[in-house]
Amino acid sequence: MNTKLIHLKIKDIQPHPKNPRLIMRDDVLATICAGIKSDGFHESNALQVMPDGDAYTVLGGHHRLEAAKRCNLETVPCWVRDDLSEDDAFMLLVTDNAQGELSPLEIGMHALHYAEKARGKEGKGLAAYAEKLGRDNSHLGKYRNAAEVATTCGHMAISSLLDKARHLAAIHSL
Repeated sequence: MNTKLIHLKIKDIQPHPKNPRLIMRDDVLATICAGIKSDGFHESNALQVMPDGDAYTVLGGHHRLEAAKRCNLETVPCWVRDDLSEDDAFMLLVTDNAQGELSPLEIGMHALHYAEKARGKEGKGLAAYAEKLGRDNSHLGKYRNAAEVATTCGHMAISSLLDKARHLAAIHSL
């Protein structure tokens, strides 16, 4: 197990398929791009990735990766994380994004996937998940229920539902 900082080719890095961030924020991308154009992509902003066959999957830094693509960079600095279990890597997705103010629906999407994956594992239920995130279990349950309803609407509709978690949770109850 070794965590190391290396520069990777952008073409070899893929977004995580279960990234809780449902849409890229144009304002965030514009700010990151301006910084890249002004100062380059500094190593202090390195992505966190995990090996995935011959490629790498992003655990932290989806916006930074997209901004680097838009700025036509060929490589970016990355912390290669081969020191994480699959569960720890999945949790890093949401804890890294917590700084980026995920919407309740995005948090619910991650909780929904985590709860499905962890079903039946001792200590891995929604209460343990909420504790890891420092969130209230009852709110997290509502967010997860909202995400369950939102997934039935299709991917295109989800971005228009980001601020509707409370309504979707009520629909789930019905």
